Amino acid sequence: MGLGLALVILPALTAWASSDVTAADYSSNAAGDVTITLSTAGDDPNVSVFATESPARIILDLADTNSQVDSGPVSVGVGAVQKFTTLAAGGRTRVMV
Repeated sequence: MGLGLALVILPALTAWASSDVTAADYSSNAAGDVTITLSTAGDDPNVSVFATESPARIILDLADTNSQVDSGPVSVGVGAVQKFTTLAAGGRTRVMV
């Protein structure tokens, strides 16, 4: 079974100089693919993606952003995606899957 994961960033139309992550949600399909959707307000964030092996994680790093999303883990439990967490510090927001 393969792992399907997609990230969708939905910017709101505003004139702010920086970005705010305003919501984080997910959906899945019968094949076990998971889509994590981040809603933003302000400029489109610059997104970098990297992975770690121990523990196995995919990290989405959004530069120059603040987060209005609860920092607690969101349980997913579909395929290889057990949960994701959205954290912000130092002008960056990271989503750890």
